[in-house]
Parts: sequence; structure tokens; C-alpha cells
Amino acid sequence: MKVKARFFIATILMVLLCLSSTYATDERATVSGPKLFIKERSFDFGQVKEGSSAEHTFRVQNKGDQVLQIKKVKPT
Repeated sequence: MKVKARFFIATILMVLLCLSSTYATDERATVSGPKLFIKERSFDFGQVKEGSSAEHTFRVQNKGDQVLQIKKVKPT
């Protein structure tokens, strides 16, 4: 009997946890403002010979409803 009660309580807690995380995700989606979206966050150039140049374009999107200002960019 105790095992069934524990299982029932654990199941209820898991359902409540899932519902609360879903609600929090939906709530954040409605926040207004700029929202930076970068699909590709890194790129591996492989081996590049010394003296040669290499370049790659990262596509940056603003999926928010206000102007996105990028004021500083630095390599990691």
C-alpha cells in the first residue's frame, strides 16, 4: 500500500513540474523586446595555412518585436 501511495505522489509531482515548466516557457515567449537568434554559434575552419585568410558568415536574426542593437562582439 505504501508503494502505491508513493508512486501516486511521485506521479502527481512530476505532472505538476511539467505543467509549471511549460507555463514558464509560454510566459517568457510573450515578453516583448529584442530577441537575438543565431542558429550556428561556432564554425570550425579546420587547418588554415599561415598567411592565408579564412572567413565565415554568421547569420544573426532579431526574432523580437523591438530593435536589436549589437554593441560589442568578441571571440571566445
